[in-house]
Amino acid sequence: MLTQGDALLKATAKASFWQSYEGYPSITAGITASVTSDSVSEEYPWLAYAPGVKEMVGSRVKRSVPEYSYTIKNKKWENTVSVAYETRKFAKLNQVQALLGNLGAKARAYPDKLVSLMIDNGYNTAGYTSYNGLGFFHAAQIDPGAAYTASQVNYIDHPSATGTLWTDAEAAGAINAARAKLMTYKDGDGDPVYMDPSKNILIMCHPNIYSKLAPLRSQTTLAGGVSNPVLGSFDIVPNPWLTPTTTVDNFYAFNVSGAHKPFVLQTAEAVSLEDDMGGDNDFNTKDVSFGSFGYYNAGYGDWRYGVKVITS
Repeated sequence: MLTQGDALLKATAKASFWQSYEGYPSITAGITASVTSDSVSEEYPWLAYAPGVKEMVGSRVKRSVPEYSYTIKNKKWENTVSVAYETRKFAKLNQVQALLGNLGAKARAYPDKLVSLMIDNGYNTAGYTSYNGLGFFHAAQIDPGAAYTASQVNYIDHPSATGTLWTDAEAAGAINAARAKLMTYKDGDGDPVYMDPSKNILIMCHPNIYSKLAPLRSQTTLAGGVSNPVLGSFDIVPNPWLTPTTTVDNFYAFNVSGAHKPFVLQTAEAVSLEDDMGGDNDFNTKDVSFGSFGYYNAGYGDWRYGVKVITS
C-alpha cells in the first residue's frame, strides 16, 4: 500500500513528466507523416504514380504502374531512472520534479532524433535507403520500371567562391536553387509533383549555420546592397540533432505544401510512464524507478519532397 508521501511523489512525477512531454515542441512534425501501426512491422506497398489523363478513344485503356515495397519495423524504446530512498523519505519533490520533467522532454524529443538520423544519413549511407533502393538524397533518383525514365537530383552542390562557406548572397542563391529544384520534380509518369508556389518551403539546418540563413527571411538587401531574392519565401528550423559541419555549409529544404511527406513516423504504442512502486525493487532497496516506454520507428517517405544542398 502506498503511503500518503508515496502517492504525492507519484503524482508529482506523473505531472512533471507529462507537462514537459506535452510542452516540448517537435521540430520534425512538419515533415513527417504520422502512421498508426498494429503489427510488429508495416509494409508500405508503394504505388509509384497515377498514370496521366488521356483522351478516351473507344473503350478505356487499363494501365498498370510499378509497385515498390518499403518496410518499417517497430522498435521498443525506454528510458528509466531511479529515485533514491532518501529523496523519497525526505520528500525532495523538487528533485523528482526536475528529473521527471527531463525524462518527459527526452521521451518527446526522441522521435525527432530518429527522423534527424534519417535526414543526416540520407545520402549514400549503408542501411539508409528509400523505397527505390537509393539514398534518400541522391544525384540520380529513378523509379525502376516507371514510364518516366529520366533521373532526377535531390542533392545539390551549390557553389561558393571559397569552396567552403557561403556568403549571404551565395546562401540566398542556395535557398533559391533548392526552391526551384523542389518545383521541378516529376512523378513516374512524368507529371509534375504538386508544390504550391504561394507557400514557403521549410529549411532545416544545424544551429551552426542557422544564424547565417535565418536573417535571409527578412533582410531586404544583402551585402553590397543587392536585393534579397529569397525574402519571405522560406521558414527555417534549427535542428541540433543534425551533425554539425565546420568546413562547409549545408542545409535541407522540404516541400511542405502537399499531402505527401518526406518521412514517416510509425507508432504501434504511444509513450507511457510506468513505475515500480510496491514492486521487488521497492521492497529490496527502498528505491523506486520511473520509466518511459514507446513502441515506434521512423522511415522514409517520398524523396521528391526534400533536397539536400551543400557548398562546392
